[in-house]
Amino acid sequence: MTVALGVDIGPAFLYVSAGMLGEWPVTADEALAQATENLRSTVKAERFIELEYGSVADVPLWWYQSHGGLASGLLLLEDELVARYGDEPRLLIAPMRNLLLAAPFDTDRDVLSWLRDEISAEDPNGLDLPIFALVDGRLSLDRRQMQEGATVH
Repeated sequence: MTVALGVDIGPAFLYVSAGMLGEWPVTADEALAQATENLRSTVKAERFIELEYGSVADVPLWWYQSHGGLASGLLLLEDELVARYGDEPRLLIAPMRNLLLAAPFDTDRDVLSWLRDEISAEDPNGLDLPIFALVDGRLSLDRRQMQEGATVH
């Protein structure tokens, strides 16, 4: 997965460009390690506060919205995903910066894609990410979706 660094400016964020990073006294790897640690610390501080359960179009969903606007960042922390969503195989979508939804692994991919796209379209900063699979504590692109001819965004 390609990851970009950003600086949180409240309701949005600024991408850290190569030029900006070049002015910092750290390497790109050090900046990513610090950003990951910052994310982990923030998530730990609000652990499970916003985890909810419900259903949409008869699909059971667990969703997370953080106080810090970083729910989609959990995609970078596999251990946190397992801690929150359990060890059963799940599909995950992140249609916006502060929303991460999990569904059972056997959920219809077309329904999940529709839900992701509908939510993303409502947010001016909606994310264009594929469906992810969390299986055996490992996060990957959902291969079944890709085999069915879906486009990876």
